[in-house]
Amino acid sequence: MQVLRASRLVRMTKLPETTSLSKPQSGLKPTSFVPP
Repeated sequence: MQVLRASRLVRMTKLPETTSLSKPQSGLKPTSFVPP
């Protein structure tokens, strides 16, 4: 249960960041700044 919560929190926090960064930087690859 805790692992799922952690993954969900990470996704929730990463989603807005990736979307906000990918919007202005549409020309650049969105996966370039996303850690593996």
